[in-house]
Amino acid sequence: MNKKLLIAFIAILTISIGIYKYNKHCIYMGNKYFKEANFGQANTYYNKIFIKRMLSAIDCLNIGETKQHLNKYKESLIYFEIGEKRLKQDTIDTSDIEDIDLNLFLNDTDLKLYLCERTYYGEIYSYNYVKEYEKEIISYENYLSLANKYILNQGKIPDYYYICLQVASDYGNTAYILLGRYDDAIEKINWLLKHIEHFQDGYEITLKSDLVTCYVDKNNYNKALEINNELIKKYPNNVDLSFQKAYIYANWKDVDYALEYLYSVYKLFPENERLQKIVKSFDLDKKK
Repeated sequence: MNKKLLIAFIAILTISIGIYKYNKHCIYMGNKYFKEANFGQANTYYNKIFIKRMLSAIDCLNIGETKQHLNKYKESLIYFEIGEKRLKQDTIDTSDIEDIDLNLFLNDTDLKLYLCERTYYGEIYSYNYVKEYEKEIISYENYLSLANKYILNQGKIPDYYYICLQVASDYGNTAYILLGRYDDAIEKINWLLKHIEHFQDGYEITLKSDLVTCYVDKNNYNKALEINNELIKKYPNNVDLSFQKAYIYANWKDVDYALEYLYSVYKLFPENERLQKIVKSFDLDKKK
């Protein structure tokens, strides 16, 4: 080999090895600070990585979540999307994982499902903030599809799945409603209600309130009122549900009918500040 070519080859090889080591160092340091929840410092190192091919699915997840903590939602999506592709291809290197208790998982498939869950959740959260609702819904549907995959893999849906699902579903259902996809929202909400015992107390109100919104927007006021009445019967001291009924009446009948109803609620809850303001604003006391 020509001596000059040999020197050039060695120089290129040396530079390539240097770049590789530098990127590995930045990934390592970024992940180190991520595990310490020092997201500002982690982001400093992550921003120095310029060979994205070197990032594993877990690296991408860490970077995406770091960007979210710093309110850099568009940047986070770049890494969640890369991570999603990696999870479809990569074998998970468990030696990379220090912040997850591997004893929680039956096998590598179980672990990969969990990492997919975090990735889809990250996408849902960020897409919501940048108002890309169509893409948010795709990630939400991917998230929901994991339930059946968990059942196939371990015979049940694990408890940790439901923890993030409560927030993810809140964002996802809202996206359906904002896009006018009421039937899709109703289908997903009814599935969630079948698993309501796994969620925090009060989440039934959130889900059924979303159902009320869907049925009102579909002009199915009888169904909306039926659901609202069920909620009021179960949670009689929740005044917000009375405002929800007034919302139904305002759309179904007219505003005066809704105000008359709220005045009747005011007599039951005279100390409620919202009701006091409405009574005062519309002079409802004088009308009676």
